[in-house]
Amino acid sequence: MTTGWIEARAVLVAALRFFVRHYPVVFAFGVLASAQRFLAVGGGEGWAWTGGIAGELFTNGIRLLFLVWVARNMLRTLRSSWSDVRQSTGYIADHRAAMLWNVVVLVALTLVFKVGVDTWIAGLAEPQTALAWTLAVKNVTIIPFMIVWAVAVVRAALEERAGGGRDAAVPHAPVAET
Repeated sequence: MTTGWIEARAVLVAALRFFVRHYPVVFAFGVLASAQRFLAVGGGEGWAWTGGIAGELFTNGIRLLFLVWVARNMLRTLRSSWSDVRQSTGYIADHRAAMLWNVVVLVALTLVFKVGVDTWIAGLAEPQTALAWTLAVKNVTIIPFMIVWAVAVVRAALEERAGGGRDAAVPHAPVAET
């Protein structure tokens, strides 16, 4: 179980390091989704169109572009192909303890950002406005962090595959400077 915690901590630290180092870019992607969510929920009748299918397509398109950007930057130093990614699916089964610890930490982070932010913002505004602000905050914090974390797990799996052993599952500093 200790090994699982060490592996999980390494993946989370790599994800957090990437997230903080590249936060201006994370914020740029997130603020677009935040604006859509904020306007869809709290923008009134004039912005109702942002809550429909066009708004959802816009937000999910932004998230997809963010995922591609994160993957390109976080996996850049690895020489892997998509077949390597597909063949690394056994990583999760082989590292159950690490995945369990990752889930525990991510659930804790989600609770902080869900309960903590909801409670803090609820005291500042009426319910509709509070919901709009909550969605806006989450789109520049926990949602992009979850995407970065998922790519960090893929990186750890690819590093283990390339290194040929369980000890290689601890990710190295991801990313060339961008």
